[in-house]
Amino acid sequence: MQQLLSWVGSKWKDRFKIEDFMQNSGRFN
Repeated sequence: MQQLLSWVGSKWKDRFKIEDFMQNSGRFN
């Protein structure tokens, strides 16, 4: 169960990182 929660958490973090990156590059462009 802990591994599943860790995996889901890492996927959510990656998703937010990608969204932040897209927003930041949008501002610079």
